[in-house]
Amino acid sequence: MSTQEKIKVIEQYSEEVLNKGNLDAVDELLADDYVHHTPPPGMEPTREGFKGFVTSAHSGLHDLTLTTDDIIAKGDKVVQRWTNTAVHKGEFMGVPASGKPVEFSGISIYTVKDGQIVEDWTHFDTMTLMQQIGAMPEMAEA
Repeated sequence: MSTQEKIKVIEQYSEEVLNKGNLDAVDELLADDYVHHTPPPGMEPTREGFKGFVTSAHSGLHDLTLTTDDIIAKGDKVVQRWTNTAVHKGEFMGVPASGKPVEFSGISIYTVKDGQIVEDWTHFDTMTLMQQIGAMPEMAEA
């Protein structure tokens, strides 16, 4: 696969899985032996575990939209810096709905082989998200 084809896999994954919550696309775009090296709490690091997370995220965070800020590829790795926006209208990560809008950012590093994602390392600004939904206090200004 070319570098551009690998980027297209991540763009399709972002749109179909992360933005639309399309679980059929998870089976298409994540390899059978997919490993999520940095899973959120309670998520198994597998493709099936990720499906559960996608369902939970879309249930709790309505109008969830990932926007790619940067995307870079080299070899079998694709790095994506992204921003998510949503409205917290359902329980998410154990926090009841707050009705508040959220915006948080993160970085994902994917390994793409044969048109599928085989590995994922994702880190996102959990603290900002938790503060925005009222799960933890805002930081005091200095």
